[in-house]
Amino acid sequence: MFGAILDDCLKLGVEVLSPLDSRRTIPIANFAELHQHNNFHVTPVNIDEQLKPTLLSLAETADHILVIAPECEGILNRCLQWLDGFQSKLLCGPENLIKIFTDKNQTQLQLKSRGISVPPGLSFPPKNLTKYDGPAIEQFIATEELSWPLIVKPVDGAGGDDVVLCRNFQQLETVVADPKNANAALRLERYIAGTSVSVSVVRNQHETRLLPATKQQFSNTWHQPSPSDSDKTAPEPIGHFVKSVYPLENSLQHRAEALAVSVADAFPTWRGYLGIDMVLADEASDVVVELNPRLTASYPTVRAETGFNLMEFLLKGK
Repeated sequence: MFGAILDDCLKLGVEVLSPLDSRRTIPIANFAELHQHNNFHVTPVNIDEQLKPTLLSLAETADHILVIAPECEGILNRCLQWLDGFQSKLLCGPENLIKIFTDKNQTQLQLKSRGISVPPGLSFPPKNLTKYDGPAIEQFIATEELSWPLIVKPVDGAGGDDVVLCRNFQQLETVVADPKNANAALRLERYIAGTSVSVSVVRNQHETRLLPATKQQFSNTWHQPSPSDSDKTAPEPIGHFVKSVYPLENSLQHRAEALAVSVADAFPTWRGYLGIDMVLADEASDVVVELNPRLTASYPTVRAETGFNLMEFLLKGK
């Protein structure tokens, strides 16, 4: 993602000021070549110790700011809090929507309130569930119109990390008992069988544009439950993100576009890049599962296939 945006800027003749931890350069395509460009200025930084003062220093100099950071562990929100004094330079926002979109529970509530189709779900463990055992969970799930299998995910996750499928209470219990989830906020959702798709909406001060949909491929694929699955205690992870597949077949592309347009219309004050993750259902209504208020992994694929330059679009009229 960083390499794609960097190339966008350099093709426009835009100077790039970037904090960069040398430990993070390996995944950047053509980094050695890009690093030689006269318009690319790197400020070495240890992200664990020097990120805040470095960001603030660069923000003073820059004309525009694009933050590429994940929602997990509050990283994106923390960076934006540090940059609060530079709101007029940020190519994203507004801040109140970013806070909503970085919390999957709040995102789903907002989408549902605006008439957008989402999978039935709720925050977990719920405060009103005082007795955490099999019968209590089964009753709770039935009351909330959920059913097995269920998706369990951290509310601030990114890239499919720690997203699992649970087919029974024992598997759910394993997730909740995991030490890394001891203080984590989780979301429980009905599993919707279908095609995982990403669509990005980009908006500058004059124009809104929909980028082509891509299919999301992860390292694991889920199957319909069999009798043997009822004995499994280990939840099934979605696995790591593999790639975005372009193009999508026409019928799916049209469905994805329709759902993405409804999201864009629901949040008219949004500016910048918004990634919309959805499931185009096999037998039910298509649903939006997440909104990503930052650059997503699908952008390099769309850019390579279509020639779209995001920075040219975002800087239009500035």
